[in-house]
Amino acid sequence: MSVLLEYHSIQPVSLEVAVQVASDQQKWLKERCYWSEPLYVELEQAAPARLTGSNSLFNSGGYETQSGKWMEVSQKEDYLMAWSDTDFIVRRLALWSKTHGMDWSVYSAGDHIGDVIQGDPNKGLEEFLEGLLEVSTFRPDMVSEVDQKFKNRCEPPQSLTSIPVSKNVPSTKSSQRKPWWRLW
Repeated sequence: MSVLLEYHSIQPVSLEVAVQVASDQQKWLKERCYWSEPLYVELEQAAPARLTGSNSLFNSGGYETQSGKWMEVSQKEDYLMAWSDTDFIVRRLALWSKTHGMDWSVYSAGDHIGDVIQGDPNKGLEEFLEGLLEVSTFRPDMVSEVDQKFKNRCEPPQSLTSIPVSKNVPSTKSSQRKPWWRLW
């Protein structure tokens, strides 16, 4: 299941705000192991312009580790971790809204699910989050247990020098791996 969470600032932002947002998201990329794809926003065009972004919510049944092992993920675990990332992202959009005075519209699967206005997520976003958690049938405090179970998704890629490659046969190993952002 490839479902996107999409978001955009309602108001255009200055270049200074865009630079601060870029700095924040780089910091969070280092601090957080995202379930499927990280929070990522960019300017639509040269500033002043809206910030836009999106990320996949689910791992759709599993993922392949750096060592090539397939990790099967249940639908309930997928929904719990999608809830965790979505909650994190909505909180960051709320922080940016409050700090920089920009409001956000949020969509999933092409449908408008809610807004963050003056730092507060509206009822639509709260209901969307509740729905993800309800489908998972897990409690929020179980995120750390599921996160630990699948901690290998956050391992940094092996350096190119540590991957043995035959001199006679082209390696297909790297082309079979998921892109790096699917592991963070």
